[in-house]
Formats: sequence, structure tokens, C-alpha cells
Amino acid sequence: MKNQEFKQMVTNAIDALEQQGKECLNYDGQCKYLNENGMCCIVGHMMPDNKTREDADLESELGRDSCIIALSNIAFSWCMQFTDDQILLLSKLQYIHDTPPDEYFTFENRITHMRNLAEKLSTENNV
Repeated sequence: MKNQEFKQMVTNAIDALEQQGKECLNYDGQCKYLNENGMCCIVGHMMPDNKTREDADLESELGRDSCIIALSNIAFSWCMQFTDDQILLLSKLQYIHDTPPDEYFTFENRITHMRNLAEKLSTENNV
């Protein structure tokens, strides 16, 4: 994917997550690409449709531990558009999303951290 297009996709996903107001969890507190309330995680906001999100959640429930591994299994053509550096950034953004909040690392702090990381990596690696 072209760098500028990827940056815009990431920015749009962070904006959507911020507007959503909280991370996407299921009733057990586990991260979901798409939960029962229609909320998405950071990578879920970048996926093209709910079918892809639901399939990725199913892969995760089957024990695949990485969002990128799960996506590669069920949405290979979607994943192929990303460079290795872009995949690395997606993984880091998802890790931030999945980190449990505490008094110091609030949802708002995680949004800021995602924006800073995305900007830093995109500048350093020409993502």
C-alpha cells in the first residue's frame, strides 16, 4: 500500500476509535475486531467489512494469537496490500489497543500514544 494511503487509513482508524470512546471488548473483556455492540478495535476499523472482522474474531477464538496471523489466514488478499513495516505498525497499534487501561494509561492516553507512534514510525520508516 502506498505510504500516504496507509497513513490516512491509520489516522482514520484512530479517529474512529477515539470517536467510539473506548476499546472494543466482548462481554468477557477480551478484545474483538467487532463486538456484539458494533464496536471495532483499532485494526478492525481498518478492515473492509464486518464479514472480515467476524472471520478474524473466529480465527482468534480458535487460538491464533496474533491479529496479523489471524488476518493472514482469513483475509490474505487484504493483508497482502501492506508492507512489512506497515504490518509492524498495525501490530504495535493493536498491542496498545489491547493493553488494559489503568490510572496512568487511560483510553485517552492510549489514543495519544497511537497517534505519536504512527507519526514516529511513518516518519522514520517512510511507512
